[in-house]
Amino acid sequence: MQRCIFLTILLLTMTVACRRHTVSVPKTPADDAARVYIDLAAGWRLRVVTPLLRSGAYGLHADPEKPHGNEIVVQTGDQFLGYETAYYQVVPNGKGVQIVFQSAEVMANGKQVPEEKPRVALFSIPRRYKYIRLVYLKRASESDHDMALVAAKRVSELAKMTKQVLANPSSGCSSDSNALCNWIPGGIAVRPEKPASEGHADWIPPR
Repeated sequence: MQRCIFLTILLLTMTVACRRHTVSVPKTPADDAARVYIDLAAGWRLRVVTPLLRSGAYGLHADPEKPHGNEIVVQTGDQFLGYETAYYQVVPNGKGVQIVFQSAEVMANGKQVPEEKPRVALFSIPRRYKYIRLVYLKRASESDHDMALVAAKRVSELAKMTKQVLANPSSGCSSDSNALCNWIPGGIAVRPEKPASEGHADWIPPR
């Protein structure tokens, strides 16, 4: 699943004007294959890439080929208009964290335009939910989701909701007074990143 996220981000960062792109897909670390969730930590950020399609949907249907090695040629078709990249900061919230919008920009027709707010509100989380994690799911069908956002007042409630979602994705993602669960729409790539150094010049996926 994370391999698909990296492919989506790399694909969407290519030149939009072309219909055919060659994308180099990085190898997925072994520990990513077994990971089912990741807890967000203060000081991290989230990079969210949303495809802009004529249909208004987010699922980008592409036809990949593998000429050789890790080089993948992807044809996106006429539905693809561009993409939005939004950044969110993960900041302290008592003993936990909260997600704060930082910036967004749209790349379309070869132009990069800043936006005042993201086109899709993904992280409207009340401050009382201090513990936040991204739960990764394996796709069982084309209608399934790849990722859920789970938040809770306490770590125990976070674990309970995570177990519920993983056990029954079709109905387990629900909310109550102690925890909430929201699906990330299919096709939107959410990538947590942490500073590579104290200078925050570069960002890398957390391990």
